[in-house]
Amino acid sequence: MRRIVVLRRKSPVVIPRMTSWYKHYYYYYYYYYYYYYYYYYYYYYYYYYYYYYYYYYYYYYYYYYYYYY
Repeated sequence: MRRIVVLRRKSPVVIPRMTSWYKHYYYYYYYYYYYYYYYYYYYYYYYYYYYYYYYYYYYYYYYYYYYYY
């Protein structure tokens, strides 16, 4: 009977700790996931912008060369 009482006393203490730990881990995982997604999106946007700029510059240079020569 004493063991059951001790387990009953300890269980309310252990369960909130586990839930809080799980909750922190869950939020940390989602925070990391969103940060990684944002970083990837930003990198992709930067790369696309750079490619577009390079293409525009190349086109302009080609047009200039063709027009003057």
